[in-house]
Formats: sequence, C-alpha cells, structure tokens
Amino acid sequence: MKIIKRFAKLADSREESGQLILDRVEANFPKNGIDLKAVLALQIGGLYYLSLHANINGSTFCGIDTSKPEGKERISKAMESLIAMLYEKKK
Repeated sequence: MKIIKRFAKLADSREESGQLILDRVEANFPKNGIDLKAVLALQIGGLYYLSLHANINGSTFCGIDTSKPEGKERISKAMESLIAMLYEKKK
C-alpha cells in the first residue's frame, strides 16, 4: 500500500509540474475550437501506452516496434506532425 501511495504522490507532483507548462502553452492557443489539454492528454496517454506496451509485451503496435530506433523515430515524426497541425489550426 505504501508503494501505491508513493506512486500516487509522484503522479500528483508530475501533474502539478505539467500544469505549469500547459498553462504557458495554452496561452498561445486562444479559444478557437481546439481543446488543447484534451488533445495533449490523448497524445501523452498514447505515448505512455506505447512505452508500456513495448516494455511489457515486447511486440509491435499498429505494426510499429517502438523498442527499436526506427519505430521511435516514426512516432516522434508523427507527434511533430500532430503538433504542427495544432499550430496550423490556430491560425
């Protein structure tokens, strides 16, 4: 039970730190139909899942092996594309 409390405390601390960054980023996104926090939550959650999936299952996800440099590069480029789309929509 102590371990769970430690992880919860760590997660809360990470969330507080992340909130500071989100507040700054969100300041660049006026109300324009994009729920930035929801989009980022999906992206970050997806990255967490891909990381866990690769470490625990050691298998591919959607045909991408994120345990290999090529797979990591594909995910990185996809994230860059999604972020660029957010900025384009902002205009």
